Amino acid sequence: AVAKKEVESELLYEDNEIMAVVHLKPAIPGQIIIFPKHHYPIFEQVPDKVITKMFKIANKLGIALFESCNGHATNLLISNGGAAGQTLAHFSLNLIPRKEKDGLKLHWEPKKASEEELQTAFLMINEKSKDMHPDLFGREEKHEELVEEGKRPKEIKLDKKKENYLLKSLKKLP
Repeated sequence: AVAKKEVESELLYEDNEIMAVVHLKPAIPGQIIIFPKHHYPIFEQVPDKVITKMFKIANKLGIALFESCNGHATNLLISNGGAAGQTLAHFSLNLIPRKEKDGLKLHWEPKKASEEELQTAFLMINEKSKDMHPDLFGREEKHEELVEEGKRPKEIKLDKKKENYLLKSLKKLP
């Protein structure tokens, strides 16, 4: 409904594939929802190109949240399927601004699992991943191919007059 402009929303970003709007019923004021315009009910159906673009947009909007809302952190939340809390059959990525003691609870207690249960889960996932996508999971040298040898990540230049949002968020880590 938002993508078809049937519902009022505060539009932050739009192109031919993706929209980002301020959430109409946020968990915390400033929450942003990012979604593809094309209908994909769940994460696994969204093309890699669209997922990549959505996370790039989330990254840039996350920076804006830190700077505009004096945020301490963000949560990226995907509710994928009904059992995970998805309420609309349309994939979306929620970007939630956080501050210390904001009252929002997004944590869970880990279930106790035996070593055997953990190992069984790992083996099943590992085998299925290799069967379904041998180009990604079937080779040991995959990690080395993803990073060009001799190239380092771009260094971040800090403005000494203004505290960088990255530094602000690091100060809040336990």
